[in-house]
Amino acid sequence: GQELPRGGHVTLLPPSLEDLYISQNASVTCVATNAPQDLKFSWSRSEGTALDVVTGEPQKQENGLYRLTSVLKICAEEWNSGESFTCGV
Repeated sequence: GQELPRGGHVTLLPPSLEDLYISQNASVTCVATNAPQDLKFSWSRSEGTALDVVTGEPQKQENGLYRLTSVLKICAEEWNSGESFTCGV
């Protein structure tokens, strides 16, 4: 993966309970802060292969670096099965 600049940070946000129970659709969101604009996310999962990933527009921060988001769309069953999803850069 790529090296993030000092102070760079990647956070994985699990789906909300509302998503899981009401819409039955889950999205796992990966947020990178203090990242270069051309950062590429890489997702992996413990089972299965196809990943439906949507990458958001880079948002420029005051320090000249970017906040990037990548959203992985899954269904509630996939999440509830205990399968693990990993986001990296």
